[in-house]
Amino acid sequence: MLALSIWLGGGPASADVQVNSADNASPTLGNHTSESEPAVARHGSLAVIGYNSTRQVGLLGMGFSMSRLGFAYSNDAGATYIDGGFLPSGGAYLMADPSLAFDANGTLYYAALVTAATTGYSYVGVSQSTMTEPALAFADPVLISGPFSTNNGLEDKELLAVDTTGGAYNGRVYVGWTDFDSTFGGNSQVEFAASTSTAPLAFGPTIALSPRGIPLLTGVVPAVAPNGNVYVAWLTSLSTTSAGSATINMLESTDGGSTFVNPNPSDPSPIQTVASFISTENDLTTHTKIRSRSVPLLAIDNTPVGSATRGNLYLVFQAQPDSTGTPRSEIYFTESTNGGQSWSPPRNISSGPAATVGQDFTANDNFLPAISVSPVSGHIKVLFFSRRGDPANEDIQVYEAGSTDAGMTWYNRTYSAVAFAPSTGYDSVLQPDYMGDYQSAFSDASGLLGAWTDTRNACTPPSQASAPCSPAGRGDQDVWSNAEADAIGADLAITPWGYVTGVGPTWSTPDIFVVDSANVAVNAQLGVNNNLRARVRNLGSANATNAVVRFSFAPWYASIPDSAFELIGTVPLNLAAGATQIVPIDWNLTNLSDTNGGIWPGPISEFGHFCVRVDIEYPPDINMSNNTAQSNFLDVTTAPGGEPRMPIRFILGNPLAREAKLQLRVEDLPPELRSTVEPLTIEVPGKAFFRKTPAGSSMLFHPRELQTGTIALPLPPPSVTRHLEHDIVVNIDSIVEGKIVGGFSVRLARANVPAPKSVKPAMRRVVSSVVAHSVQPVESTPEIFALTSARPVERVRQTIGAYLTSRKISIDQDVPERGLISSNAIPLGNAALLAAVPKQARSLVPNGAFGRYFVSFRTVRDDRLLGDASRVELSIRIVVLGSGDLEDQSEGRIVPSNGSLERRFVDELAPQLK
Repeated sequence: MLALSIWLGGGPASADVQVNSADNASPTLGNHTSESEPAVARHGSLAVIGYNSTRQVGLLGMGFSMSRLGFAYSNDAGATYIDGGFLPSGGAYLMADPSLAFDANGTLYYAALVTAATTGYSYVGVSQSTMTEPALAFADPVLISGPFSTNNGLEDKELLAVDTTGGAYNGRVYVGWTDFDSTFGGNSQVEFAASTSTAPLAFGPTIALSPRGIPLLTGVVPAVAPNGNVYVAWLTSLSTTSAGSATINMLESTDGGSTFVNPNPSDPSPIQTVASFISTENDLTTHTKIRSRSVPLLAIDNTPVGSATRGNLYLVFQAQPDSTGTPRSEIYFTESTNGGQSWSPPRNISSGPAATVGQDFTANDNFLPAISVSPVSGHIKVLFFSRRGDPANEDIQVYEAGSTDAGMTWYNRTYSAVAFAPSTGYDSVLQPDYMGDYQSAFSDASGLLGAWTDTRNACTPPSQASAPCSPAGRGDQDVWSNAEADAIGADLAITPWGYVTGVGPTWSTPDIFVVDSANVAVNAQLGVNNNLRARVRNLGSANATNAVVRFSFAPWYASIPDSAFELIGTVPLNLAAGATQIVPIDWNLTNLSDTNGGIWPGPISEFGHFCVRVDIEYPPDINMSNNTAQSNFLDVTTAPGGEPRMPIRFILGNPLAREAKLQLRVEDLPPELRSTVEPLTIEVPGKAFFRKTPAGSSMLFHPRELQTGTIALPLPPPSVTRHLEHDIVVNIDSIVEGKIVGGFSVRLARANVPAPKSVKPAMRRVVSSVVAHSVQPVESTPEIFALTSARPVERVRQTIGAYLTSRKISIDQDVPERGLISSNAIPLGNAALLAAVPKQARSLVPNGAFGRYFVSFRTVRDDRLLGDASRVELSIRIVVLGSGDLEDQSEGRIVPSNGSLERRFVDELAPQLK
């Protein structure tokens, strides 16, 4: 489905501003007029940008130049800049890679790569500011002990972070980098150092965070969480030049950078793997070579205590979408909501479905991301280079990807005012393909401050210049910046389908559902008036008044234009900031001959699947990337619990206003069907030369053309379905010009036996089967934890009752004939509530909300064990209450558990049940 909404709030607050003084028309600097690779920091109204600069080479000549690092500062938060010249070198060579950060008191730290003038040894240096007003000045760099490699190798790509939490390590400066042994591509090692004093500035011993090895380890980035924990991430790649297998790796320190561990205590590896992917090629080349690597950029949410997103870790990197296609680059995002213990699958936020507004529909490059997160609102901003506006995949414009819902949905929009042609190879000090390896983004209470390498200024040498730039007209590398206020206002949101969020069934959302008269989630049904519901939240800082929630639907489809949906109706909505509301509407499916006025190729009676779309219409909304959701209802018939009919009819079409090729692709088939389904046949009448189309072949569709297709899927044989532990579901995607624009699912068999459970006297986490692509119930399916015991059922039940009493947990139910014991409500404060729910549920917890949970135990005789052995299952329900944000304060909102509460009960009960 193509999103047509746009972002309406928080636009760029100022025009693009050149940071360094103009030097593209200098008569004396020659081609040493390159400023690149900016680093941004801001404290109050003082904004500072450091950058690589070759200008001193032009001023003094290569032999006398000591500093290739410049800086500029702004006393008006980034509206205008003063060129501060060069960072003092202290007698060494300052080489490259600026990284800046303020401490809480306004002292600025500037890290860079340093080469000793007398030995040529490579070091990392950190310069501390000595004055910040009326002008900015720095002391000589403090060198972190080295050299580091056995062959006096090369230090590279250092980045720093400063603890501003006010905790035990407040003010501590952390630096991470890569040490290359002798050559850039070989025997690399991740290094780290922490300051031991800031007055004077001094650093402790260097720590090796990785074994020394052949793969490329680079882009080492530290970040400090609100609790003072330090995280360090880096890229591990098998090649420095070509695309190939790569990973993002991470470690965590809880003691101020003295020691590091894998953030996931259950992972046996000493170093965590956050993501695995295909790295981009070293040179992204169309006409001009530009060096670019898939290094990670890490940001941590430091919103105030009580914020649902406080402490979230966000990471972006560039990657090649697949290993077989044309080499290119896209921007990927992953997040952790549990202190780095686990990470979401990386999602493409530049051209993938997560970019619900402004998605790049070209196959051009998106690269060099930078990330920041507002410490006030939690809004995430990612700046990156994009070539989507140039059919030749050459010219660059800076784009912004933003999310206001903790990374669930994203918008894309331009950030720089103009596009520019890349320009490399003119400055002899730089590598021929160099145009900077980083951009920079910084967020604070004033909003986003971004900086990037820009080549819009042309070389314009004056006549008779003694050392002119050349050739005339080539682009000159400069640093540019833009300041953007954060969007303030109402932000209505509904959770999109899982294809967008990466959570749950691909074509369903938990925020669109049907209930019966008892308010229990049920499937939709033909021939009746269905009670349709949509869950809407206001994530913003202002009340929303006079909003409209629009409901529409269409029969089973692979891809259709928006105009093919039939309106169910609209509901007015007023929603307070931070509030959540269930919006009701009647969905009348009693007219079985409905064809939407002839738009659909057949009446609804011919279809067994329906898609409901919900659009939130509110023009003042600060972010419309999360205002649309759709959900699929499977096996919809005139009787409850209907089964799919074969062959299946569905609608497919071209949603574009131009002629386009359409493909139908069947996702990975369940193992039970591979031998019986392949090769799959899909028939599309009216496409004579594709009348029997193998899945994956393409068909040419006219603009907005709709067709009816049929697909016949053989039902699994009885030998497969006789004892089935999970539903068998086939997923079909519609792809228009290489992009998935729709899809549907077919459930061919239902589960009829429970999944196997552990027979060992130890905890085993058992996840209930969830139907892929099915409508999610109002209450999320809980995780079930199991224990076994050699004792009989009654003794086990008595032990559980005594245990609950010992913990002063009152018992609400004790039913011996069913082996059931359930507790009364157990209170959860806000922090405990947030810690008990998974990431996808935190948006359902309003700021300051509290909650309660109920624990239930079910004990049955375990026939798989000898004697009177028993099996105990426990399950927990969590309910969100309080803060005045919910419609029903007495019942609240049920949210899923992340398993932490269950694990505590199991750990305490297991010894008592032996």
